[in-house]
Amino acid sequence: MEDFLDTILKWDGTAWAAQPSDTTYDLHGVWGADAKNVWAVGDGGTIVKWDGTAWAAQFSRTPLGFSGVWGTD
Repeated sequence: MEDFLDTILKWDGTAWAAQPSDTTYDLHGVWGADAKNVWAVGDGGTIVKWDGTAWAAQFSRTPLGFSGVWGTD
C-alpha cells in the first residue's frame, strides 16, 4: 500500500492531483482564501501554506496537534 502521509490532494477543476506537503505528520484540516493562500494543519503543531506553486512549512509555537483551521478573507 502506498504511503500518503505527506500528500495533499488538489483539485484542478478536472482531476485530483497529489502534491507533497514535506511533512511526516498527519494533516487534518485545510482552509484557503484564494488559489495562492491555502493552509493545512495537523499533528505535532504542523502548519503548511500553499503559495500557488508549492507547500511550505510555517512556524508553529505548539507541539500539540491541530484538528482544523478557519479564516476569513
